Amino acid sequence: MTKYSIETKLAAIYTYLDGVESFKDTAQKYNSVKRLGSWVPRKWNHSKHVP
Repeated sequence: MTKYSIETKLAAIYTYLDGVESFKDTAQKYNSVKRLGSWVPRKWNHSKHVP
């Protein structure tokens, strides 16, 4: 199992939430296809977030 730093996780989360890339593209970019869904809080999916 690969460990991801908190910085990597946050970068992936904000890349997705800011609409920079799609969920699939973000997951592939950060090599975290199976993990990104668990990193993005459900309440933030498809809604605006406050950093």
